[in-house]
Amino acid sequence: MKMRFKNILPAIAGLLLAAVTTSCEGEKDLKIIEGDLPIKTSTLYMVGDATPNGWSIDSPTALEPTADDALVFEWEGSLNAGEMKLCLVPGSWDAPFIRPENNGAEISRTPVNNAKFVMWAGDPDNKWRVTEAGKYKLTFDLRNWNMSTEFLGENEKPAVEPIVAENLYIVGDATPNGWNIDAPTQLEKKSSYIYVYEGPLTAGDFKACIATGSWDVPFVRPSSDGCRIDKSGVESTDFMFCNNPDNKWKVADAGNYRLTFDLEHWTINAEILE
Repeated sequence: MKMRFKNILPAIAGLLLAAVTTSCEGEKDLKIIEGDLPIKTSTLYMVGDATPNGWSIDSPTALEPTADDALVFEWEGSLNAGEMKLCLVPGSWDAPFIRPENNGAEISRTPVNNAKFVMWAGDPDNKWRVTEAGKYKLTFDLRNWNMSTEFLGENEKPAVEPIVAENLYIVGDATPNGWNIDAPTQLEKKSSYIYVYEGPLTAGDFKACIATGSWDVPFVRPSSDGCRIDKSGVESTDFMFCNNPDNKWKVADAGNYRLTFDLEHWTINAEILE
């Protein structure tokens, strides 16, 4: 038995040496993969007030994979002026988001070609900023971590149809009742479509609604966000009636005002009361 054991030892040593040698040779063939690995997903969504579905993380706007490459996603449609970022799945703000390398990277009439993007969860909360509303084609290449944009034209203006409402309210930090959607400041109904508010407005923002208790409804909003109201009146008299974008009037000069809303022609007038 001792002789057999002595004979086995050289054999085991030889096997170990061969294994070590093979391992070393294998290490010579290792290749380091440079760059980002593809983001493998079958779904991609965008969320933000620039997108059709706004900031609803439960129902963000879906992009579609292309026929040529399942990791290249495209979308065509109307974008509002505002912000946006992308996620792989809906339902959570804690998940990683696809973001621009620099916060506020612009999407506009000027094309963007193969701009690099990043992906992480949490802060900093980088987002793209759509500076010009319109129809766009967006392309996100998850294989090479870049995105491209193309401006396709102006948005079609919605048809102005009379808004039938029993009541009209203003809500915002510029109004007496603040952002309390359950008890916003009510306007006086002068006729079927004319509503008037006379009273104090502080410096701040506001928008208008035809019902209380919910933010998930269309609001009466200025056509451009931050439309100014001051001692000289309102910067632009036309308004929209929609869910998004979340445009608001901005009161620059605090004081007593008379606001007149025409729900038939979609206009607002503002005058300060001395």
